[in-house]
Amino acid sequence: LHIVLMVGLTFVALPAVGRTTPAFQERQFIMLIPAVALLAATGLRWLMQQRLWWLALLLIGSLTVTSANTLHTYFSHFTKSPEGVLAGALADAATPNDAVVSLHDAYSVDAAVQFYAPDLAVFRVRQIAADVVWLAAEPSLLESHWFGTHPPVPATELHRFRRIWIVQRHDEVPPALRTLVAAYQYRQSIRVSPFTAHLYERP
Repeated sequence: LHIVLMVGLTFVALPAVGRTTPAFQERQFIMLIPAVALLAATGLRWLMQQRLWWLALLLIGSLTVTSANTLHTYFSHFTKSPEGVLAGALADAATPNDAVVSLHDAYSVDAAVQFYAPDLAVFRVRQIAADVVWLAAEPSLLESHWFGTHPPVPATELHRFRRIWIVQRHDEVPPALRTLVAAYQYRQSIRVSPFTAHLYERP
């Protein structure tokens, strides 16, 4: 009964009065779906045995309408996070031999890039000291789970890449990193607020 009341309050009562919950909060109910379906079927059968078929039809109709509304909202109004949108744009614009470097204020883009563009090499700027930039190559999602992060490497490691994308939250590239790509030519920028990805290519 408690499960039915909790699910009913979240997915029926709240939407009925115009109050919705964030989509990510609904994930906790996924594991309850088999139990809810079994309990709902048991309850509907009991209602039919009590000749309360009109109440059973009302409950079925309510669940159907709210489920259809949720699916419509998901497929028509759901938008990706800025990280996901930028990662998708990078996946479309980048080539397999490109490197992606995220500055300290854009680390949240890393996982999205590895998901949408797993062929790209992803680096994080770990430290900028005395005009020396130290990077850490981001492991794949599987590697990060089992082996953690890679040790820092000098930013000159980027010179083996023909094209470099620098991802950050502001438009100005740090001087030390700008010196690093001095041998490259600026090509274009992709802006997905609040992030900007600058492309530099070796002539």
